[in-house]
Amino acid sequence: MTSGQILIGSGTNPLLQTQNLTWNNTNNIFGTTNINASGKITTSLLDVSGNINIQNSSNPNNTTISINSETDSYNSKLILGSGYIGSNPANSFSDISTCQIITKRNNLYIDAAVGKTININSEANGNVYSYGAWIHKGDISTNDISVNTIYVKKNIVSDKIFSSNGTSKNLIKFQTKLAANGYYYYNLDISKYYKTGQSIGGKSYKIFNLTSWAEDGFSIINKCTVYISSEGSGIKYIMFYDNWGAYLSNGNQSGWQRDNSTSYMTFVTSTSKDIITILENLL
Repeated sequence: MTSGQILIGSGTNPLLQTQNLTWNNTNNIFGTTNINASGKITTSLLDVSGNINIQNSSNPNNTTISINSETDSYNSKLILGSGYIGSNPANSFSDISTCQIITKRNNLYIDAAVGKTININSEANGNVYSYGAWIHKGDISTNDISVNTIYVKKNIVSDKIFSSNGTSKNLIKFQTKLAANGYYYYNLDISKYYKTGQSIGGKSYKIFNLTSWAEDGFSIINKCTVYISSEGSGIKYIMFYDNWGAYLSNGNQSGWQRDNSTSYMTFVTSTSKDIITILENLL
């Protein structure tokens, strides 16, 4: 008899063996090529080297896969791994291959119990993409969301919204901090508030107004219009400038400074100030 192969009664010969039905007694592993079960299969480990096709033969349009934990633990997992790098399965998180859940004709529903949360996490700061229309009926809570177009039928409620739409306004508050040269600075990241602009002849243009004041009784009032273009390596001009406030020791007034950075606007004060700014996109 062949080691590891299970004995079968064939009805013709008293005993029959096949390489498609094996038992590994050392590791307690049962091996077979196909399983056709009408009842329940209970096992602590199911290791399949090929594909798994699951279908309710009595009702093919109503097939259910249940992954159950003990009632007091609730820690069931479905882990999809298309492979891993080297000999360590833990490297599957850094693999570049793709795992997919595909529905061919029907909708895909992911339901959590009442009051529970659905977490979608992409390892190593990856992205989560939605290519079709996204209709959401409840609340969305996120640190950062980037969309090309968003249509809202009712209300948007937020304590802070960064908008890149043309002719939009953003109310911004910041505090200037002490730098090594003795002045107090704040660098405003323009791209956070203004991402679109307009393009002509392959060059992009942004024009916006900045209206700013200090919260301590308006000791600083500053207004300017800024022009930015991708011409060459990028240029920036403060076209119109109206300022009221204390002068710095270098002869400049407190407020937005004239510089060549196309990514930031720099606000400088002689002491630490809480500043309120309205950024108004003009394109």
